[in-house]
Amino acid sequence: MTRLNPPYGIWTIWKELFLLPKLSFLSVFVLCVYSLWTAVVAIMQARNFAGASLEVEIAAGRRAMIALGDRCAKLQKLKGALFYIFGFVLFLDLQWAFITIDRSTALVAWLIMDNFQIVFVFGANVFFLFAVIHLALWFTSSRVDAFASKLAVQKL
Repeated sequence: MTRLNPPYGIWTIWKELFLLPKLSFLSVFVLCVYSLWTAVVAIMQARNFAGASLEVEIAAGRRAMIALGDRCAKLQKLKGALFYIFGFVLFLDLQWAFITIDRSTALVAWLIMDNFQIVFVFGANVFFLFAVIHLALWFTSSRVDAFASKLAVQKL
């Protein structure tokens, strides 16, 4: 890696990461994909029950929205747990930044900065995934709340 063209994508530093950061990133990535899938399911179900006029359809829509609300709550808890695990892994990885085994003529400070760069790129990518997860869950919960309030108005 050179200082003039720093890496920003996780694929540029993947081979230099240890096993624990890789597992941490993959678990957050899986949660990100699942959160986006939940948002798509929420949109599809809200559209399916948008024109519900019969009492049976309204009851089915309520059950679907309650299930989606429960799923969002569980995903929020899982997001919090993964955030703590990510923090633990990040700070463990920061400790290894000072270990330099190299026979080059470069200054030790440059080698340490290169190691920090790897850790910071890892952290930036995981924080980006957490932002996507947060936005997907926020959107899903807002759609569920809006549809639930619409169903409550229709029942009156």
